[in-house]
Amino acid sequence: MSFASQVKEELCNIQDLKSHCKMALLESLLRLNSEVEMSNGLVIINFTSANLKVSKLFTDLVEEFYSCETEFIEKQTTYFNKANYYIVRILTQTDVIIEEFSLLKSQSLNKDDIVNNPCCTASYLRGTFIAKGSVNEPNASSYHLEISAMSETEAIFIQRLMNAYDLNAKITKRRNDLVIYIKDIEMIIDFLRIIGTIKAVFEVEEVVIQRGFNAGIRRVMNCEIANEEKTLSAAKEQIKQIQYLEYNYPLEKLDNKILMIMKVRKDNPEASFNELLTIIEEKFGEKITKSGLNHRFRKIKEIVNEHKSSRQKE
Repeated sequence: MSFASQVKEELCNIQDLKSHCKMALLESLLRLNSEVEMSNGLVIINFTSANLKVSKLFTDLVEEFYSCETEFIEKQTTYFNKANYYIVRILTQTDVIIEEFSLLKSQSLNKDDIVNNPCCTASYLRGTFIAKGSVNEPNASSYHLEISAMSETEAIFIQRLMNAYDLNAKITKRRNDLVIYIKDIEMIIDFLRIIGTIKAVFEVEEVVIQRGFNAGIRRVMNCEIANEEKTLSAAKEQIKQIQYLEYNYPLEKLDNKILMIMKVRKDNPEASFNELLTIIEEKFGEKITKSGLNHRFRKIKEIVNEHKSSRQKE
């Protein structure tokens, strides 16, 4: 089962909704996922879903509020995977339902009630995701949550509801549908939290935290590798300078402190500055700072450069 299907099933299991919130949920399901048709002179409303729990939720809601007669039909797609899909047909009370939810109009007459009641806003958005929503798997390489709608008015209304929570939802056109989408992971988590998917929120947050942790480890490792490479490169250059002095410069002219540093570096070619400071203190009883150590290596480099320069002049 996909992550989007898991989210929808979790949403279908939410209990203890207030009556007006259930109505907002039912309205969003009807407006996004139902069609009105004439059959043998009767007006019928067909609700279609690929998710059995979604179909059951819709049936429970419409029968609770309208005591209508329904028919449940299971079919199979003609696509290669032969997936099942389900149709809930409302056979009675259809005129009342169409009128109350403005199903033949581009805009709901109940939109102000939905906008002005945060609990109804959340319920309506919950229904839009249940009906026509999808979201990437938490461990996908990119993040994307979307809801599709056929009506431009409906798409703009859904966007308005989402952006009331500062979700930065945008709209794009895809074939015959308009798609309201969010790509920022924090916004996606906020949306899932708003519509009530507690388990899904925890799952996504866990992946995001783990990714952040792994990225942090990689940054630290890369930094350590870079520092180690820098240390080895510096040490290699220092040893070259020391070897030059040993073969080309009268060592008796060098200060004892410089000679000590030369010996310590030759004996410990891969040691970091901190390691060299520890060795100097333990073996020679001298406690110097990193700045002091660096000063001595700079002095060695200066002596080498001066000697090379004088030889070139000769």
